[in-house]
Amino acid sequence: MARYIQQEMPDLRKTGKKQTYYRLERLSTIDTESLLDYMEHNYGNANRGTVKAVIAQLTHAISEYISLGHPVSVDGLGTFRATLGTVENPMAPDAHAAGEDGVQHRNARTIAVNSVHFKVDKAFLAQVNEMTELESGSVKKLRVTKSTAEERLQKALDFLDSHAVLSVSNYIELTGLARTAATLELRAFAVNPNCPLKAHGRGSHRVYVK
Repeated sequence: MARYIQQEMPDLRKTGKKQTYYRLERLSTIDTESLLDYMEHNYGNANRGTVKAVIAQLTHAISEYISLGHPVSVDGLGTFRATLGTVENPMAPDAHAAGEDGVQHRNARTIAVNSVHFKVDKAFLAQVNEMTELESGSVKKLRVTKSTAEERLQKALDFLDSHAVLSVSNYIELTGLARTAATLELRAFAVNPNCPLKAHGRGSHRVYVK
């Protein structure tokens, strides 16, 4: 049975109405090997090696079609679609060469797929809902900090005077921001060329240094 968390937002606009949001309690991630264990236990005719090979082939096929610009829809699961973003490429000195109109344009060497969006199939969503049984978990009240971004940045830099790295959890403790807000603000600091705070590592291993 899944547990849901009730999050209460403060009434910043003084409307007299309390805003409440709900989310699932976050548990450990189920990886491919765990899925294969489940399938072997529940579906006796599922050959582990064959299923693993099919997953790898499906992943490769989806990647190839997405790389060509095609959205890929898997019946009963959902649709995958690539999005583009800009990257800095030191090997492309003419990355911002002017076009015939005299306007600076990026070339293909500084544009890359920066994310793959997934839109769930309605049938899959319905199946998940049918299987889901919920029970109430905790109630969390989100805190609001009155400090400015500049003040919070200074707290981060002061912290790094005595510590080698700053994590998102450290920043949350320093500033009182919610995790999402803290993560986004640190990312914004790190991409600012005038900010001494820089990111190191990727994903859950990302930390910040100066």
